[in-house]
Amino acid sequence: MEQPVELVHGVDGVVFGYQLNLGDIVEFPNMGGGYNNATVKQKKAGEIHLFRPFTHTASFSYTGGVICYIGISQWTINDRELFKRVYTKGPLK
Repeated sequence: MEQPVELVHGVDGVVFGYQLNLGDIVEFPNMGGGYNNATVKQKKAGEIHLFRPFTHTASFSYTGGVICYIGISQWTINDRELFKRVYTKGPLK
């Protein structure tokens, strides 16, 4: 049975990047529009590697159809970054 997702609050309501586990979902409050979440992909040497899948559609009247774009955004942050909202399922097995 799958574990429920829980919201984690660290010391003083923040979680440091080095406290994150693989698969944790972090929220960036300064990024809006439904694109403010990212998943922890890798941790190494003081860096946290994150990714965020996205989709976008564009309708082009001259082609008579809709084109769907699917991709991922990836970036690296320092493990001292602070997060106020982290969602986790617990340690990976």
